[in-house]
Amino acid sequence: MRGTQVNGGTDNITIYLDEARLIVSDTLPTPTPFPPQPTPTLPARAATAIPGASDPHVDYTATSDDCAGCHRSHTSTGIVLRSTWPEEQVCFTCHTSGGTGTNIQPAFTLYTNTATRFFKHDIAATNGIHRVGQNSGALFGGVNRHIECEDCHEPHESTRDAVANTTFPPMIQPEMFYTSGVNPTWTGPGAPSGFVWMDQALREFQVCFKCHSTFTTLPTYQPDGWNGAAYVVNGLRKLTSANASQVLDSRDFAQEFNPNHASFHPVIAQGRNQSIPTGSWAIGSGMSQASLIYCSSCHNNPNSGTQGSGPHGSPRLHVLKGSANYSTVFVDGQQPSSLEVCFQCHDYATYANNGPAANTNFRAGNQNLHDTHIRSFGGTCYTCHDTHGSEQLHLINFDTATVTINAGYASQSAWVWNGTTGTCYIACHGQTHGTGKSYTP
Repeated sequence: MRGTQVNGGTDNITIYLDEARLIVSDTLPTPTPFPPQPTPTLPARAATAIPGASDPHVDYTATSDDCAGCHRSHTSTGIVLRSTWPEEQVCFTCHTSGGTGTNIQPAFTLYTNTATRFFKHDIAATNGIHRVGQNSGALFGGVNRHIECEDCHEPHESTRDAVANTTFPPMIQPEMFYTSGVNPTWTGPGAPSGFVWMDQALREFQVCFKCHSTFTTLPTYQPDGWNGAAYVVNGLRKLTSANASQVLDSRDFAQEFNPNHASFHPVIAQGRNQSIPTGSWAIGSGMSQASLIYCSSCHNNPNSGTQGSGPHGSPRLHVLKGSANYSTVFVDGQQPSSLEVCFQCHDYATYANNGPAANTNFRAGNQNLHDTHIRSFGGTCYTCHDTHGSEQLHLINFDTATVTINAGYASQSAWVWNGTTGTCYIACHGQTHGTGKSYTP
């Protein structure tokens, strides 16, 4: 029984019996089964994958006074008898400089969001909106849109203990154990047909999709993007372009990562491009054709050593992990930096610095066409590719602010693969390809 209101006379008391049970007896709720996935399927979490008892967040007993570290016994100015208010200050009791936990406070205090630029999950923007037991899309969107530590972490069960089957994507990290989430369902390409609520998410993306999918009401702001080191208004044009030939990206990431699409970054399922050359991966990345990744593989803090790991905040726009600004528009004379987020996994030399043509399938004989388009013609990854997913192979979705699409084609269909030859039906980098420009890898 969570959040039950008991009224008697002038009293109005909120009872949290479920949370008390977790704290006092450390009894774990019955896990919610992981819903069926489209092919390829993901393995379920092992039955033994439960938090270890050595972590300070879960080592509670009936005679322990550890509850008092976060709660007052009888009265409090904060909801659920928190020891201080607003709610994030309870977490910062330990997770700050000199505290007993990892210091994550700088990730929330060093960076500032604007109406169109987002550098952090702003836990200080709202107070008191989050409720234990919130389980409907309306509670995460519209006037209720919020982010608090508890939306991603269950404070009584979060742990740093390494547990088998939770140390690799997309299995949920121990720090997020027993956090709620949603699992999308699909009937084919496109938007999800529905969502299954999960009291205990088993995958990181299920936690993210509570706010970043059509499970809730999504925001409609015009996002800034990158132009090298400078901002450009609505630089992420594939979200909001008025060009009729532009296939728009969706703000619904459950649609973007739909495993029924022709291509997607492997957050939910293994990627479809199993022919990608082994030499195209960045040395030391550990990536392969079979790899899966987290949302936080790209959305993280590049200063994790001093500000904590996770998508709390970043000096990079959109909470990106790279140690250099990401560019959506080429700046004359500026070559992409090897420190950009894409090159954490994809080999910089192959794509932007005259690497061997054999390391990419975008080549004409011994000519590396990735390198040619970036170094010689001023392209960026975003010029030709989507970030999250596409209904075309290889994440193809041309940016119509940079590329002119031939009549009869759209930004995704303007690249055609016939099994042996690829053809682009576009005009770009000062060249008109007429009825199409073809290459044979």
